[in-house]
Amino acid sequence: AADGDTSYTESLCLQEGEYEFIMYDSLGNGICCHYVGGEGHYNVTSNGALIAEGGDFGLREATRFSIPFFPVAPSAVPSISQVPSSSLSPSMSGSPSTSPS
Repeated sequence: AADGDTSYTESLCLQEGEYEFIMYDSLGNGICCHYVGGEGHYNVTSNGALIAEGGDFGLREATRFSIPFFPVAPSAVPSISQVPSSSLSPSMSGSPSTSPS
């Protein structure tokens, strides 16, 4: 923490289950940006994986999560949509198409 700032850390050992982390601010202006020079923030982690973070909110901000927590990793294999897509914009091709688009 910077000089004059205060950092709070609390470690909890949670049993498997469903949880909701709720951050309250009694003034309704979050903890980061609206107070003069405010740069507050919070983060919630499980075994180093980020569950929630923030600071710019009103009266409260909530995040539901499960323990054990499994972060959503991006898929290594691209997915293919089975739903056809359409466009309202005409294609800009130099020659006419012989197949429907």
